[in-house]
Amino acid sequence: MLFEHLYHGEMLQSKFHSLFLQKDGKKLIKPLTYMNLSGTAVSEASSFFKLDPGEILVCHDDMELQPGEVVLQQGGGLQGHKGLKSIAERLGSKEFHRLRIGIGRPAHGDVRLYVTTAFTKDERILLETAFLKAEGLLKHV
Repeated sequence: MLFEHLYHGEMLQSKFHSLFLQKDGKKLIKPLTYMNLSGTAVSEASSFFKLDPGEILVCHDDMELQPGEVVLQQGGGLQGHKGLKSIAERLGSKEFHRLRIGIGRPAHGDVRLYVTTAFTKDERILLETAFLKAEGLLKHV
């Protein structure tokens, strides 16, 4: 969703098992694989453009952060995030940059259901605020 927020209306190509956009010197991909296989798209683009892991920024949801919280970091633990695990395995490194967008943890119930359920109206407002924070952070990357 962040991709759409930042690059709404841009012409995207299908490349690297992803939607691809090259703009302002940046190469952006939105994997079209299942989330658990995101490493396929990231490693294909990384190989093609000869990028080191430290030159890659992955934007992702994070249950360890409160809803709407945004953190930019390099490396770190994967906290069981299967998409990040796939990327780390395919790149052979966890030292890529990460833009973590908090979604919080469910108070009870199935985590898989929680991360695949549509956002409520209140959650969408928090998400829009988080995207604005993320946009500000990304201007410095």
